[in-house]
Amino acid sequence: MKVKEFLTKENWTQRAFALRQDGTGCHWLDKEAKKFCLLGAAYRCHPGETAHIDSLLDGACRNPATWNDMPGRTFEEVKALVEKLDI
Repeated sequence: MKVKEFLTKENWTQRAFALRQDGTGCHWLDKEAKKFCLLGAAYRCHPGETAHIDSLLDGACRNPATWNDMPGRTFEEVKALVEKLDI
């Protein structure tokens, strides 16, 4: 599944790769993970390609974790980036 299909406004988060329903942080592959940042979602959708995803995202937005977590960052901006990258 592509990130652009997986990540929604409802399951996107900031300041954590992944969160459980109760808001506690977890690994992006945790079966109880319900919310994901840009990188967490990308790794979840492409678990065997993390180096490629890192390279692709770094080229597009320089330090994607920091980019995702910037104050004022919107889901619409994240969605536009994954659409542009077709991931």
